Parts: sequence; C-alpha cells; structure tokens
Amino acid sequence: MAAVHYKFKSSKDYKSLVIEGPSISVADLKLTIVESMHLKRRANFILLVFDAQTNEEYLDEATLIPRDTSVIVHRVPRGLRMPIVIDRKGQIQDSSSRAYQCFGGFMDGRMSTRDQAPHAGYICRRCNIPGHFIWDCPTNGDPNYDIKKLKPPTGIPKSMLMTTSNGSYALTGGVVAALKPDE
Repeated sequence: MAAVHYKFKSSKDYKSLVIEGPSISVADLKLTIVESMHLKRRANFILLVFDAQTNEEYLDEATLIPRDTSVIVHRVPRGLRMPIVIDRKGQIQDSSSRAYQCFGGFMDGRMSTRDQAPHAGYICRRCNIPGHFIWDCPTNGDPNYDIKKLKPPTGIPKSMLMTTSNGSYALTGGVVAALKPDE
C-alpha cells in the first residue's frame, strides 16, 4: 500500500495518506490534507510542503512527491508568505506573487481584495473620496496628505520629553515633543 507520510510543523507524530499510484502532486497532496483534516476550505491560509529530510520546500504545485516520502506541512496566514512590493506610485510591482496564486485559495480563480472594486458605501479614509481603496488613492506620496497624528504624553513626565518639530507627542500650547534619548 503506497502512502505519503506528513505531519504539521507543530505536530509530534506523522500521519499516513494513502495514495494511488507511485506519486502524488503537491496540489493534490494539499487538497487531500485539507479534506482529511477538515480544515476550512475557504480559510485564509497557505499550506507549505517541505521535504522532511532535506527541509527543501516544494515550490511548484505540479511537482510529484514519490510514495513513502515524509513531508512537513506548514500552515501560514496568506499575507505572510510573500512580501508585496509597492512602487512609488502605489502600484503593486509583483502582482503574480505566490501569495495570491498558490494554495489556500485552491487556485480556484477567486480574486483578492486588491483586484476588486470597493463596495458602494466605501469611502477612502485617506482622502475621503469614494470609488477607490486606500492603496489606490491618488494622494499616496503627496506630502500634503501625509498628516502625522499626535498623541498626548499620558503618563510620561515632562522631564523625559524634549520639544522638537517632528515629535509624536502634543503638549499644551501646540508644542510638539519627543522622548529624550537615554544618556
């Protein structure tokens, strides 16, 4: 009986997954694991599969894993897998990142939030104009809209504050302050 042995990174023991044939693809393995473990199909996570002996990740979903192989499975939140690089214009530079393409969405063609239009009642919290999300705001990079929010220095003695033009604490009389460096 052919099987692939898997365990989650946090698990102690391996579980066996009976397969038909000499191998199974990474995508089919992930789907079978999700179904056998009763994980939510629409959950916002990605499964990463690593070879247990070499600790190398199976990056290609079409890679065939031979029978009697041991693998370690990591369940990672979808947004933590690949960094999203945004250029100076606020555009996503690498929209083909694995975070939006690979498993967790089962490659079923669902669109990410970045690809969808905002709903009718959504108003951009940066410019207060409806019709676009904040990452698509035309005011991104405009210094007139880059307003720094100041907070009161609650619980911080005045002896530990020094007045400065670009601090983060608002004192009485419109003075801005920052923490003094340790001497």
